[in-house]
Amino acid sequence: ISGNTVLEKADLEPALKALKDRLMTKNV
Repeated sequence: ISGNTVLEKADLEPALKALKDRLMTKNV
């Protein structure tokens, strides 16, 4: 289970970063 959580975090972090970049680009 812990291994799964780590994988999820690794998958989510880049996705969140991409979302953040997209929002910043929209605002600017």
